[in-house]
Amino acid sequence: MTILHLSRRGSRVYLETADRFSATELNSATTDARGYWQLGSANDFESLVAIGDKDTKGTESTEAIFEVFGGGVKTNRDAWAYNMNSAALSENMRRTIDFYNDQVSRWLRTKPSSNVDDFVTYDERKISWSRDLKQDLERGRFAEFSSSKVRKSVYRPFTTSNLFLDRVMNEEVYLIPSMFPTPLTEAENRGLALTIDPQIEFSAQVVACIPCIHVGGRPSQVFPFYTYAEDGSNRRENITDWALEQFRVRYGDRSITKWDIFHYIYAVLHHPEYRQRYSANLRRELPRIPFVSATPGAKAQVEGVPNAALKRRSSTVTSSRSSTVTSSRSSTVTSSRSSMVTSSNDGASVGASVGASVEERPFSAASEQEDSRALAPVPSDLDVFHAFVSAGQRLAEIHVHYEQQPEYPLTKTEKAGEKLDYRVT
Repeated sequence: MTILHLSRRGSRVYLETADRFSATELNSATTDARGYWQLGSANDFESLVAIGDKDTKGTESTEAIFEVFGGGVKTNRDAWAYNMNSAALSENMRRTIDFYNDQVSRWLRTKPSSNVDDFVTYDERKISWSRDLKQDLERGRFAEFSSSKVRKSVYRPFTTSNLFLDRVMNEEVYLIPSMFPTPLTEAENRGLALTIDPQIEFSAQVVACIPCIHVGGRPSQVFPFYTYAEDGSNRRENITDWALEQFRVRYGDRSITKWDIFHYIYAVLHHPEYRQRYSANLRRELPRIPFVSATPGAKAQVEGVPNAALKRRSSTVTSSRSSTVTSSRSSTVTSSRSSMVTSSNDGASVGASVGASVEERPFSAASEQEDSRALAPVPSDLDVFHAFVSAGQRLAEIHVHYEQQPEYPLTKTEKAGEKLDYRVT
C-alpha cells in the first residue's frame, strides 16, 4: 500500500490501525527526471499529449492541444467585486471607486514624501488595499465605474455570481479579456477551468463566462476554445492545428473537428480511472491526454505522422469490463459496470457511460446480457473516440446549464417537536 494514494481519511485510518511505525508496510519509490515521485503504474504520464505547454504557450509552434491558457480573475477584493445582486454590486463598487479616487487626488495634490503604505487611509468598510492597487495610486491612475463592467462570473463550482471586471479594481485579470471580452462571447465560447493543487483533488469544470481565479477552490488555469481581441472581434480557435492533425491521423478520420477534441478532453478528464491512475500527476502538473483505443492490448498506431513527437506521446486507453457499442459515427457506448463519465466535484452524475478505461487490460465488447450468441460488434478506435466525444459534450451541456437540470429528489425529514431551523452550525 502507498499511503499517498489514499484519501486524507484513509491515510489517518491506516496509520491509526497500524498503531506504530514498525507495523506499517513500506514501499520504495523513485523519482523521474524532473524530480517528481513515480508512484504506482502511472509512469507513462510524460508520454501523453500535453494539454498546454507553459514554455511555448502563445506561439504557433507549440506542440500542445491549446495554444494559450491562463488564470481566472483575481480581485483581491471579492467582498466588493463580487455579488449575487448586480444592483448591490454596482452600489458597492461606486462607493469603493469614489473612495479610491479621492485617495489618488489627495496623493497627486500633496505629492507626499511618505511611503504609500503610510499615506493611504485604511477603512475596511470602504476598501481593501493591495500591492497593485497602491501602485496604481502612486501612478496617479484613476478608476472609472461603468455598468458594462458588471459581468457574469463563475465564482465557485456551479456558483454563478456577478463580477466587476476592471484592470484597476481587480488585482489581476490575466488573459480573461481575450477569452470572454464581451457578454456576446459567452454565448459561443467555452473554457476548461482546471484546478491543480497538492492539497485538494484535481477538478475540471467547463465554463461559459468569466471564471474566478479560485473557481475550483485553489488557483485554476483556464483553457478557452476561442480567443478574441478585447473588443470581441478577431475570433480565433485556440486548439492548435498541430493537435487537430494528431487526432485526425491517429483515428484515420479527416472529419474530426476541434470541438470534438474539446469535448473528448472533457470526458477523459472526468473518467474515474484516468483520475485514479494519474492522481499524483494531477496534483502537481497540467493534465496530459491519452488516445483511447478499442484494440485489445494494442498501442496507438501513428504511422504517417510527419512529427515524431506524436509517436512518443501515444497511449492506449483500454478496458476489461463488459460493454455494448454501436458502430455509427454518433455512437454511444454503454456499460452496466463502468461509467464513462462520473460526477464533477458536486456529485452530479451523467447518464452516458462507456466501457473504455485506463486500465492496462484488453477492451472487451460483450453485450450487456453477456449472451455469447448475440455479441455486439467489436468497436473501432474511432467508435470509442466518438463515444467519449458524445459523453463529454453531454457533460459540458449539463455543467454549463446546471440551473436548468431536473432537481434531484430529496426527502426532507424534520424532528418531531423541534422548531424548524435550516441554520447550519
